[in-house]
Order: sequence, then C-alpha cells, then structure tokens
Amino acid sequence: MFLVPRKEGVTTRARDTQLQEDQVSDVGEIAQDKWNKELPLMQQDTRKEGEIQNEKVNQFYHVENMFTFDNIGFTHTVDCYKYLSCADCDAGPVGYYDMNSKHSYVALSRIEHA
Repeated sequence: MFLVPRKEGVTTRARDTQLQEDQVSDVGEIAQDKWNKELPLMQQDTRKEGEIQNEKVNQFYHVENMFTFDNIGFTHTVDCYKYLSCADCDAGPVGYYDMNSKHSYVALSRIEHA
C-alpha cells in the first residue's frame, strides 16, 4: 500500500518503505502513550467467523489533515472513529480518524518510518 503525499517526490508505502524525513514534518509529531487505541488487525484469521481480532497500538503519527495524502480511504463511522486504509488496494487499517477532534493518527507499527 502506498500513501502518496500531495507533496511531489515523496511516497510512503505501509510496512515496505520508509516515511521520508520531510514527510514527518508534514504529518506532525509522534503521539504516544496518551493514545492507546485498539485497531483491527490488517489480516484477520478467517477461521474465527464473526470475531474481529484487534491489536493495541500506542504510537501514532498525528496528522491534522489526512488529505495531505492522495490515496487514503476512510471506513464508515464506528464509535466516533473512521479507520484509515489505502484507497487503491483497501489494505488497512493503517490508522484512524477521530470524528470529535477531526484529526487522524497513522500507526507507526503499520508503516516503516525513519
């Protein structure tokens, strides 16, 4: 999955390539410890029908405007949150959007970063 920033010449691929240093300044600071969020696993065990396996994540890049990226998708609202995914291939969730604060958080454990 590639997250393609609107800033030319910089690309991010979840898990496979690095978030470039100049992109880190675009997305904001690393938010950790005070944001503990359970995100659904990117690959679910299909043998457990109807059960969603989650992972507790506590380190995120804080992104004020997720439209910094060209190809990010959002899920339907679930408990005041929308999960972030790749609009091209539906991989995810790579983070979440908080409906109350209007800010997005990209999980560090779901992307490679420098």
